[in-house]
Amino acid sequence: MKLARLIEKHRKALGPQDLSDNFGDGVLVQTNQLYAKIRAATLKLGYRYSSEPNIGYEALPFAQLEDILKNKRIPYTNNVTVVEKLVAQLKDDVVWDDVSDGLKKNYVFHESCHAVARSFPASREKSSSAKAFRMMMEESFANTCELLSVADAEDVSLRIFLELNSYTALFEEKTNLKNAIRQSGFETVFKVILLAYLFSNHLHERLDDKQWNRILSLVDASPLPAPQLKSLRALTKIAFTLDARFRSVTTQFHLKLNGINMSADQILKVDILTREGLSEFLQSSVRIVGGLA
Repeated sequence: MKLARLIEKHRKALGPQDLSDNFGDGVLVQTNQLYAKIRAATLKLGYRYSSEPNIGYEALPFAQLEDILKNKRIPYTNNVTVVEKLVAQLKDDVVWDDVSDGLKKNYVFHESCHAVARSFPASREKSSSAKAFRMMMEESFANTCELLSVADAEDVSLRIFLELNSYTALFEEKTNLKNAIRQSGFETVFKVILLAYLFSNHLHERLDDKQWNRILSLVDASPLPAPQLKSLRALTKIAFTLDARFRSVTTQFHLKLNGINMSADQILKVDILTREGLSEFLQSSVRIVGGLA
C-alpha cells in the first residue's frame, strides 16, 4: 500500500483528542470498537499521552509499567513526522513494505488497557500473592483486548495501523473470532479468553477438561450448544501461544520489581478460579467493553 495513502488516512481521521503523531491513532479510534472504548476510559481516568522522549521506556518498556500507572502518563514515540518526510521526498515511490520492518511501533493500546484494568475495584486481601494475582489479571485483560481488537480490522490499512499499535495482532484469527462473537456474544467470548490468558500467564501450557468446565460454569456458558462450546475452546488455545520466555522470565522480573518473589512453581500452583476478586474483575471488564458486537 502506498505510504502517501496511509498518511492521508491518518490525517483525515484525526479528532481533537487523538494522537496526531502516533501513526493511525485516529483511524483506530474511529473504526476499532475496543481501541475506542479503551481510549475513552483511559482519558476519563485522567491519563494523558506523551511523545516527549522517555529514556527508560525506550530502553526497557516493561520495567516502566508501575511508573506509567502512578504518574498517569502513557509514553509513545512520534512515528508520523519521519513518514511525512519520506512521503514528501519520494511521493508515490514509497510503499508500506519499504518501512514496515523498521518503523517504531507504539503500545499505547496495551498500556491503556493496563491503566483501565488498574482502576477496577481491588481485592480486600493485601498479601503479596493477592497483588501478584491482580497484576496477572491486568496483563490478561490487556492480552484479551489486543486479541479481540483484530475482529474490527476489516481492510489492509486497518490491519497495518492495528499491527503498528499492538504487541501482537493475530489477523489469521479474525474470522474465528467474529464467528464466536456472533454465536456466543462478545461478553462471553471476552471472559472466556481473558480466563484462558490468565491460565497462560500463570505458566499453564493448556486448559485441561476440569479447568475448562470450571471456566464455563464461572462465566455461565454451559448452556451454549456443543458446537459453540467447541469453537470457544478452540479459541482459548490462542492464549497459550504467548512467548514462553516472556511468560516465565519477564513475569517473574515484573513481580520482583513490585517486591514479590514467586518461583515458577508457585505461580503455576495458584488456584486461579477460586481467587478472591476474580468474579468482580470479570464484571468490571465487561462493563468497560460491554455492548460490542
